[in-house]
Amino acid sequence: MQWAEQSVSIFQQETPEGSIQVRAYDYPEPNANLELIVDGEVVERSYAHQIKPLLNATIPCMLHGAPSRIAVIGMRAGMMAGYLNLVSEKASLHVIEPCLQLRQVAQYFSKANGEIMEQPNLTWHQESPLVFMQENQSNESFDLILSQQAAPWALSQQDLFTLEFYQSCRQRLAPDGYMV
Repeated sequence: MQWAEQSVSIFQQETPEGSIQVRAYDYPEPNANLELIVDGEVVERSYAHQIKPLLNATIPCMLHGAPSRIAVIGMRAGMMAGYLNLVSEKASLHVIEPCLQLRQVAQYFSKANGEIMEQPNLTWHQESPLVFMQENQSNESFDLILSQQAAPWALSQQDLFTLEFYQSCRQRLAPDGYMV
């Protein structure tokens, strides 16, 4: 960021899922803007590039009409889950994320993600999305399953790009459901 005079790392941790870092930038005021960096790649920001999580939340909700149960695979900083909560405020949101540290990261981004971790309609499932889709005892269906995983080369995400995973998701979709 050329316009920021200073940035500081406010959170950094190595996890089995990869390296996670949150950086705070001093523009327009100290610690006003945050970036989530996973394995050296910026994956979410609190100040720019909000169109992607907004569209990823809004378009599937519009296509469905009135989703009541939504599964979000991958928390990141909670931006898409926050938009989902705004667009479908009566929907039950289920975040499936194996990395516990991203729960803490979402707290750092609470101002930008609508304090999603504090919302009563959010349920956090700390487990592999493949295991959740295959073995969840409730076998409840979802109107929407939204996946934010985008690194098929990453060892921690490799089972999310298999035929087995997509078949498991298909079985958990409601008859008029969508997976995006």
